[in-house]
Amino acid sequence: MQVVRPFPKELLKKMFLKVLYENDKTEITNSDGNFISIICTILTEQFNVSELNEYEFNEIVKAVNELEAEGLIKKSENKVSAKVKELTNTGREYVENKLENFTLPALEIENFLTREDLKNCSLQDYINGDYETAILKAFSLIEDVTKSRMIKPSRFIEHEQLSQAYISKEGLFREKEDEVILSLESIQRIMLGTLYWFGNPSDGKRKVFNNSQAAAQVLLFANLHLNLISGEGYNKAVVPSFEP
Repeated sequence: MQVVRPFPKELLKKMFLKVLYENDKTEITNSDGNFISIICTILTEQFNVSELNEYEFNEIVKAVNELEAEGLIKKSENKVSAKVKELTNTGREYVENKLENFTLPALEIENFLTREDLKNCSLQDYINGDYETAILKAFSLIEDVTKSRMIKPSRFIEHEQLSQAYISKEGLFREKEDEVILSLESIQRIMLGTLYWFGNPSDGKRKVFNNSQAAAQVLLFANLHLNLISGEGYNKAVVPSFEP
């Protein structure tokens, strides 16, 4: 799998945390070497990537400083040198909750996302390895585009009522042709199922995505769904056939 290079700082932070968590502390803290070179070596081996270039090396230095300022790592208690770091309890909890199955983002996804609005809102978060935010923004975009297709002003539609408002025969959509109505009713069922699957936005609970391939599949689904809502390709694609 071809990965996105150079690695951005936000992604390097996650990679750094993952390496600290999964590698034995003794191997790191017993070394007298610079922690950056140690971690970069282990990091490239663990993620099966080529050596960090100069830009990435400089970015990981910034990343480590930020992680320490954020309280996710600290100077190792077993070494005098401040260059050797270890996870704090907060950092360990973050890795266990957010990075358990973390994988690097794939470059190929950019070639399959055809909507510029989706790329603009989600692609950079995906590249940064923040898959949950990328998906959250994609679903918010679906809601916004859906509301823009409704005759009823969006200010009268509450966030959690979107699935109920997404029914064409109630007169909320501009399209009135029978064939299109059938399509929109089918899409409405997909939308309703998607909202329940992803999590009710009003209760603050959402599925956590920390695998690049799983996140890419969701973003590609969002891309298709946005095209359907916008009327790009749904007329023939989703209309059921009743002919024998």
